Amino acid sequence: ATVPQEPQPSAETDERRAAPSVLAEFTVATRSPVRDRRSRPTSRLPRAILSSALTDGDGMPSETSIEAFGALVRKITAAAGASRLVLVLGADDGPAAATIAFGIAHVPTRDGVLLIDASWDELPLHRAYVNETMPGVIDVIAGRAEATSIAICEGGPDVTLIGVGGPDAAADIAADVGRVADFVEKLSQDFGRVVLHCGHRHSPELFQALLGRVDAVLIVADAIIEQDDEAAEMVRDLAGILPAFTGLVLVHERIESLAVAERA
Repeated sequence: ATVPQEPQPSAETDERRAAPSVLAEFTVATRSPVRDRRSRPTSRLPRAILSSALTDGDGMPSETSIEAFGALVRKITAAAGASRLVLVLGADDGPAAATIAFGIAHVPTRDGVLLIDASWDELPLHRAYVNETMPGVIDVIAGRAEATSIAICEGGPDVTLIGVGGPDAAADIAADVGRVADFVEKLSQDFGRVVLHCGHRHSPELFQALLGRVDAVLIVADAIIEQDDEAAEMVRDLAGILPAFTGLVLVHERIESLAVAERA
């Protein structure tokens, strides 16, 4: 007797199976300059961009968004088994991944949150607090800065922010990547959660050194990938090479002119 053949999955079915899980969607403000009420070009402040996933169109804290980040952390825990050390990647250039890392860092947890900026994207996370350049972990290791000078502590939500070092320190980071990774790991032991922002551009050596130590990896991508096959394929390829990949966070661009606090 002829044995009936199992139906073979179509290419479309295979693609659906390979599609990364979308854990959450947020609206963020990433484009600058924008226009004020008189249609004059102006720029969003770095703080407003970096905190935009947590705020409404007027720049005020959004309880809905804050609750959504809490739900995202719970989804990460369910999918990855743990969410103590979360690495956030950007699928493309721009501050969207930074806004998501900033949002996750503001989900309260016992013993506080360490937010580490290991990205070389154009808008560093410390610009949410200060305008001047901040030294990083590599500067402490190289003897150019004191350990106390690389941290910004946000008292209310108990978030501590440190940087690793910018692209100008790429050679130093690559040469001392083990010590940088060990410094980060040792410091992180004092915190309840660690959010590691690697953005779109970062030290490849440090990224590889840290990747094996994280619980979960998120990819932040523009929601346009749902209509753009080429962009979706790029994200699938990226997700496929990450051993701790957990899911996607999709972002939509906020199109409001400016937060009230920023208007002239």
